[in-house]
Amino acid sequence: MTKEKPVAPPPPAPIKSPTVVSYVARDGGEISLTIDIVKNFLVVGNKELVTVQEFVYFMGVCRARSLNPFARDCYLIKYTQSDPAAIITAIDFYRSRARAQPDCKGWEAGVICLKPDGTLRYSHGLILPDEKLVGGWFKAQPAGWERPFQLEVNLEGYIKKTREGDTTRFWRPENQPTMIRKVAESQGLRELWPDLYRGTITAEEAGLTLETFEALDLEALPEAKSAEPEPDTKEFDRLVNHKLLGMPLGTEKNLKDFLAETAKRQKPPVTVAEIKARATKKWDSFWEAFIQWVAKNQPKQGAPPPGEPREAPSEPLAGSGEPPPEPDFKTKTSQLWGQVIAKAIPIIELSERFKVVSSNDITPENYAEIEVFINGYGAAKKGK
Repeated sequence: MTKEKPVAPPPPAPIKSPTVVSYVARDGGEISLTIDIVKNFLVVGNKELVTVQEFVYFMGVCRARSLNPFARDCYLIKYTQSDPAAIITAIDFYRSRARAQPDCKGWEAGVICLKPDGTLRYSHGLILPDEKLVGGWFKAQPAGWERPFQLEVNLEGYIKKTREGDTTRFWRPENQPTMIRKVAESQGLRELWPDLYRGTITAEEAGLTLETFEALDLEALPEAKSAEPEPDTKEFDRLVNHKLLGMPLGTEKNLKDFLAETAKRQKPPVTVAEIKARATKKWDSFWEAFIQWVAKNQPKQGAPPPGEPREAPSEPLAGSGEPPPEPDFKTKTSQLWGQVIAKAIPIIELSERFKVVSSNDITPENYAEIEVFINGYGAAKKGK
């Protein structure tokens, strides 16, 4: 008797994105959202990086939370492919939903000031001239709670910086009391009523403002002009390590400046990693261009060009009467480690012999022994 082969179940039907999401917002407005509407009107940043799943999730959160994005309740923000899209919500939405809860009896929020005597003062917003702003606070006691809920946040953890390291305009000292107070308030409301706000953060927590698209603090967000991952620069680093061996002091800094200037000079500008990736394909031309750039932009009186190793003179410099000073120990260890890289000496071998895995492990006590081993490494290999 022949057994019938089991029939494989049919593959599941693909999940289709909703064509339209319709609902009534908290303010009574009738809202209809589609992926095209969200993509073209409600995304801040690079809309091409937002996935279908993120669009659908945004529409679902808007419906579940009764958000009206056209009344600036929220926006969908995405600037890099590596980070998920964020739903940025207005703090006024947090406030209105909290007030509508049956157990809400109100709340307080303010700023924390450090006084000259080292004690703290909890203010509702006013900071005296001799005080320092250190954080924000929130306090509320919903109906039925035996104790009030209290929360504090540190200022330093929320000050936003530009890509150049400067404080963004929304977090300048004159704006910090307002911003940190709102951060504490939004976090407190979300902890008390998490079901109302799950999946969202307020604009202040993200260091933004939702008052207008133009007012968004784009300087605080990472730059992402392309969805492509950063190129691999390992080969470039390997080639540079060989070149830097025996180079004059300062060559590494010159190379860093040259890479930054070259990347900026491209049209459109590209990242330093991209320049490194291109350089490995035309290494000789790249290094020659670097040498010419140094000769033109970084002239060093009496120093050889970066294409030629610096050699110590066999006799004292004319007029000095004394031999040149010995390089400091850090320079000597860096040069010695350069030989490790150039000779491709396995780190495991150094670790087993000397317990050394980096240049930081070389000390005045073991330097001489390691130097003898490294200098004779190639000869030892040939003799085997």
